[in-house]
Amino acid sequence: MKAHMLATQPIVGDGIGILNSRWLNILAVELELAFAVWLFAGLAPRLSCLLAFSCFIIFALISASKWYAGAESCNCFGAVTTPPIYTFLLDLLVIGLLVVFRPRGMVFHWKTFLQELPELKRFKRVGLVAVVWLILAVPVTYAMMSVTKNDLAELGTEFIGADGRKTVLLDPDRWIGKTWPLLPYIEPSEVREKLKTGKWTVVLYHHDCQKCKEVIDDLIEKKTENLVCVAVPPLDAVNRQLQNVVNSSIDMKQQVFVETPVVLSLANCFVGNSENCDLVFVNKGNW
Repeated sequence: MKAHMLATQPIVGDGIGILNSRWLNILAVELELAFAVWLFAGLAPRLSCLLAFSCFIIFALISASKWYAGAESCNCFGAVTTPPIYTFLLDLLVIGLLVVFRPRGMVFHWKTFLQELPELKRFKRVGLVAVVWLILAVPVTYAMMSVTKNDLAELGTEFIGADGRKTVLLDPDRWIGKTWPLLPYIEPSEVREKLKTGKWTVVLYHHDCQKCKEVIDDLIEKKTENLVCVAVPPLDAVNRQLQNVVNSSIDMKQQVFVETPVVLSLANCFVGNSENCDLVFVNKGNW
């Protein structure tokens, strides 16, 4: 699932922190794949148990850090949204099972693991592990590396995955002082026409983003005039409408990614014009 995400779409938060680095995630996929093949081969069970224990300790720390940071998903299962608290508890469960069902006679002492090193000289089994890993890793790596990027001027970046699917990663930093490039994709058309003139406060939000709800409620409580809330795909299947705001949405053929909530001001369709309005980015939330 992680490899599929890296082969078909931009990684969430790419460039924001080392844990979200695309290259680091590609490396993680290859290492996890190699270790999985190693475990199935049953080589050096005591050493493997220690490595697995260490591996899930690292997983638990990463999940805990993302949980603490308020991330919506840990990205452990690719595009499948998984709250970090769930993966943190899963990691703790695996760690507990590794301790309870550790190989017979295993003690955490370096001499114990040195005794298993001669087993690694069984070149046939080690070679088989390497061959199986290469058979799996080569096409996976090719798919993850085949994602191409096209610059879409002020709008953002278009990613074309190995499956040919197109995804647009919106970049609000590019919009400052320019005509709002999302305007042609705003629905319904009557809202699109209204936004062409006058001053507006626009919020890009996702329907299941709690931070988005808090920001919108705060703006309503402050009686913000001309407040437009633009829903970012995937849209709510129930099509629930927000109260006391102008409801709108983005209609693009490509899949759309943007970090929400984003709050911005428009003046005659210009974003962040120094004389008329300011661009404000609100706390990192959902994608």
